[in-house]
Amino acid sequence: MKLSKEIEELERMLPNVSVKNTSISERGIDWHMDHSLTVINNVYDLLVKSNPKEYRWKFNFVRLVIFTKGSIPRGKARAPKAVNNKEEILISDVKDKLALAKTNLELLNSLPSGVFFNHPYFGNIKKDKTIKFLQMHTRHHYKIMKDILKTKG
Repeated sequence: MKLSKEIEELERMLPNVSVKNTSISERGIDWHMDHSLTVINNVYDLLVKSNPKEYRWKFNFVRLVIFTKGSIPRGKARAPKAVNNKEEILISDVKDKLALAKTNLELLNSLPSGVFFNHPYFGNIKKDKTIKFLQMHTRHHYKIMKDILKTKG
């Protein structure tokens, strides 16, 4: 699925932003949306700031497994501080991040193929694989949100 479709799926979750279910996740839908959008926007900024001449490929077993499988397992990693909002999440902020993510997605496609970012678990990832990562990451959190909704009540 394309990243634009993943962002549309997030947008459809807006009416459920206040739903929580701690049997599925310690965090509510608001956090998963905020986190997913923050990751998209922060990664875009890192790609823009990267210097393709500084890219160095290094074998990474975890990256190989996750990218081959095409999905991120639940409960195996923790969000880095930069993308782990522990404050109150406002719907207006989520909507702003959503609008920015849509804009950044359009701009992402025009970036040179050599741009990259350094992922804390996967190492350096070039643009094409970064897009795949963002799709997998957004889908991962979307599935958690769907499970929260299935079992609410």
